[in-house]
Amino acid sequence: MISKTKKKSFNDYVWLAAASIPFFGLLAIMSFLVRVITLQGTYGSVGGVIPVVSHNIEDPAFHRFKETPNELIDARTVTVAITEKALFFGELKYFNSQLSDPSKRFRIDHIDGSPQIGQLITQLDTWSKSRRQNENIPKDPLLVLLPTTKLPMPILIQIMAALKNTNTYPNIVLGTGII
Repeated sequence: MISKTKKKSFNDYVWLAAASIPFFGLLAIMSFLVRVITLQGTYGSVGGVIPVVSHNIEDPAFHRFKETPNELIDARTVTVAITEKALFFGELKYFNSQLSDPSKRFRIDHIDGSPQIGQLITQLDTWSKSRRQNENIPKDPLLVLLPTTKLPMPILIQIMAALKNTNTYPNIVLGTGII
């Protein structure tokens, strides 16, 4: 007796694989498009500066390229530290040697977990102007940003973008390891 069930041939499996590849490709493209549409353009990418050593570096290669620093980070460089509870700003020397002395730094508490970026920019600008007038310190083109490791990346990007949009500090150096 001959069985009436049909055996599946290899061609049926090839057709199934050929039909599923475009479906998954279209699914990947659609998920990418949804991500691009929902991502805010303002905080999608923010340029930062990676600090290098403060002396000239000679390249021993054939072309003899020489790297020279544009700006120097010193103890008086303006620094903004970001924690989960507050924003701090002041000079860099007060963030590494005198962490326990709050009189050397300015603190702006978060409200309901949200950093007060507008208040930071206003107070930082006022402090920088008074520092230039009272202590005769020239305008600092650098700002060192020190986030804690637990800070969410979107908040860090938002703060960096807001600081860069003020055009007060053209170079924002992202640092870590102090707080």
